[in-house]
Amino acid sequence: MSTDDTRYLFEDAALRSFTLKLDPGTGRLVEIEAKPEEWDDALKAARELQAAMLAHIDARTATPRDGRMVEAAGSLPKTTPSIAEAFERYAKEQISLSAWSENTRKYTHEPSIVLFRELVSEPPDGPTGGEPASATDLQLSELTRTRMSAFLEEFRSFPARQGQRREHARATLAGGGTPQSLANYFNRLSHINQFLKYCVEKSWVAADVQTDIQLVLNKDTKRVRQADAKKRLAPGVLPGNGYVSFNPSDLRALFGPKFVEHVRCNAGKPEEVRARQSRRYWIPLIGLYTGMRLAEISQLQTADFVTIEGVACIDVAPGRTEEELGITTRIKTVASLRAIPIHPRLVELGLLDYVADRRDAGKAWLWEGLLWRDKEGFGKYPGRDFHEHAVAVGVHVHRRKVFHSFRSTIHQALVRIPMEGHLIDQFLGHDVEIMRLTNYNRTDDGGKAFPHLHVLDVLTKVQFDIDPPPWKTV
Repeated sequence: MSTDDTRYLFEDAALRSFTLKLDPGTGRLVEIEAKPEEWDDALKAARELQAAMLAHIDARTATPRDGRMVEAAGSLPKTTPSIAEAFERYAKEQISLSAWSENTRKYTHEPSIVLFRELVSEPPDGPTGGEPASATDLQLSELTRTRMSAFLEEFRSFPARQGQRREHARATLAGGGTPQSLANYFNRLSHINQFLKYCVEKSWVAADVQTDIQLVLNKDTKRVRQADAKKRLAPGVLPGNGYVSFNPSDLRALFGPKFVEHVRCNAGKPEEVRARQSRRYWIPLIGLYTGMRLAEISQLQTADFVTIEGVACIDVAPGRTEEELGITTRIKTVASLRAIPIHPRLVELGLLDYVADRRDAGKAWLWEGLLWRDKEGFGKYPGRDFHEHAVAVGVHVHRRKVFHSFRSTIHQALVRIPMEGHLIDQFLGHDVEIMRLTNYNRTDDGGKAFPHLHVLDVLTKVQFDIDPPPWKTV
C-alpha cells in the first residue's frame, strides 16, 4: 500500500487494486476508484482508513467532528433504512439464528433501541411528548457523530425505572429524577452498540459513529460496576453479579414450620385453596431439587413427566399449547432443552403421585389458576407467593436471595459431591462450550445424549437439611 495525505492505493497478490481519496480536514470519503468486483473490499478499507484519520484529526484538534461519510457518485447508498426499519431486520435475523427469543427481542433489546431512537431523532429543544413515540424516527444516514455525542451525554442522566414508560423519551428526560444505575446504563448501551455494529456491517452507518459508543463501553470496568453494585446491596452481602445460594439456615427457615403455615392458607373457595396449596408446596421444592427456572416450573404439564432409561425425569420442552388461551410453553434458550432426573426426595414427598392424580383427573397442566402474562409466562403468582414467604421468614435479599437462588444452591451442592462440570451445565440448562459435546453428543433421534442413570446416582447424594411433611398430609 502506498499513500500520501489523502490518497491510498491498495494492491494484493492477485494484482487487484483500488484507490480511495479522503478529505484531510474532515476525514470524509470523496472518491473511490475500483472495479465492480472490488467494491466491497474498497468500502471496507475506506471505513478503516476513515476511522484512523478521524482519530488523528480529533487528537490534533481536541474537538469531535461529524464523521459521516459523504457519498461518492454511485458508491455509498443514497438511501438507508430508518432506525426502526433497521432494527426490525436486525431482530428477525437474530431470532432466525436462534440467538434471541421473541421475549429477548421484546423485553431486552427493543426497549433500549426505542429509547435510543427517540433521543437521537429529536433535538434537545424538540417535541417532549406531543406526538406518539412511534412517530419519532431517523434515517441511519443522518446518524452522525454530533448526534451520537449528544445522545451519550444525555443518556447517562436518563431517569431510572422507565421500563413501563408511556411518554416520549424527551418528556421523561425533561421530567428529571434519579439517574439510572451504571449497570443499567452500560447494559442498554451494549444493546445499542450491538445494533450499530450490525448497521455498520450493512454500510448504513459510518464506522466512527459506532466507535464512539464503543469507547464509552470500554469504561465499563469491573471496579466501577462492583462499586455501583455494592451501594445497592443489603448490609453483610458481598458485592458481585449473580444470585446468592441459600445456606442451610435459609433452607430450614424456608421449609420449616412457617412453610406449612404458608402452604395451608385456606382463604377462598375450596378448589382455589387446594390449587394454591399445591403451587406453594411443590414449586419451591422442585426449584430446590432440580434447579429449574421459575418460568419452567410454572408451565409444567403432566406430559412433561417421562421415564428415560428407567429414570423418572422432567422433560423441559417448548411447544405445548392451550389454544383457547393463546398460550404456548417456551424455553429461555436452546440449551434449556433437557430431561432432568427427579430427585428421590421429591418422589418420597409424593410428586409423582400428585402428577398421576392430575392425569387421572384429565388435567393437562400441573397447576390450576395461574395467570398467563406475555413477559413472565405463568410465573407471576408463584413468584409473588415465594417472595412473600421468603420475606416473612427473613431470607429474602433484593436481587440476591430470590427464587433463582435455588439454581445456585443445587449447583453448589452438585459441585461438592462432585458431579462433572459439563453435566451440571446440562442439568441446569446452560450452554456447554466443549467441542466433543457440541459435535459428538447427538443421538440418532436428534436429541442430546445425557447419562440419566449416572446423574441420578450423583443426585441421590445431594441431601438438604429440611424435612417438610409429605404432600398428602398437608
